[in-house]
Parts: sequence; structure tokens; C-alpha cells
Amino acid sequence: MAVPRTRCAAAGCTNFARGTTGFCLAHKRLAAEAGGDGGGGETFAERAEREEGERRRRAAAAFRDRVEGGNYRELFGGKLGGLMAQAAEEKGVGDELGALRFVMARLLAEEDDPVTLAKSVARIASVSIQAQRAQRAISGQLAEGLTDAITSILTELDAGG
Repeated sequence: MAVPRTRCAAAGCTNFARGTTGFCLAHKRLAAEAGGDGGGGETFAERAEREEGERRRRAAAAFRDRVEGGNYRELFGGKLGGLMAQAAEEKGVGDELGALRFVMARLLAEEDDPVTLAKSVARIASVSIQAQRAQRAISGQLAEGLTDAITSILTELDAGG
């Protein structure tokens, strides 16, 4: 009598199981190493899930340790911390303004409801104006504008008096 063909019990594996273990040849070895021989022990999928849970717990504990230690530079790990530092070196909000303009264009092209469109455009425009103000303050244009205005006022007062 032919043994029915079943798929491997390992998560994501599409191979057929060998014998009565429930695993393909590759996963049968891994299951045996973990003590899961298909006879009531931990299956490959259960082991993978347990290991993933342990990895997440270790990552969460490391994150808590960095927060409690005040190590904010490394809070999200070395790669992300370095990327954030690199992005912070750029003076200005040009990328953010570009993203807002992209969102505005997409909104205008895709939104059909006039009420939703009006509210969303108003929000995006407000944030864009705030970003422009920040850009001027960073670049010193605001200070130059104030200096010019004060100089103009003083010149007019001097000419009038």
C-alpha cells in the first residue's frame, strides 16, 4: 500500500515529507537535533517560533537597557543611529519639503471627495509653510529680512526728522 504524500511540517517548506516523521530530508535532521523527531517533541515550526520569541525578548531587553542607560545615540542600533546622524548633518528641510510637495501632488491627483480634499490640502499646506519658515530660519534669510526692514525704517525716520 502506498504511503500518502504529505508536505513537510517545517514552516514555509514545500518539499514532501519522508517516512512518518512529517519532515523532508533537510528538516528531519534539524528536527532531530532539536529533539523533535515527529513523535510528540517540539516540531520545527514550534522551535522556529520559540527562537523568534526569544530573539524578540533579547532585542526588547537590549532596547530597555539603552533607554535606562541614557544611551540615546545607540537607541535604535548602530546602523539606524548612523543613518539618523548622517541625515541630521544636512542643514535644511529640503527633503521634507519635497516629500510634502509629492504628497500634495498625489492628493490632488487621487482624491475625489471635495471635503476630504480641502481638509487634507489645508493640513499639508500648513505643514509646508512651517517647513519653509524653518528653512528660512536655518539659512539666515529671516535675519537678513529683519535687518533690511529695520534699516529701511531707520532710514525713513532719519529722512523725516
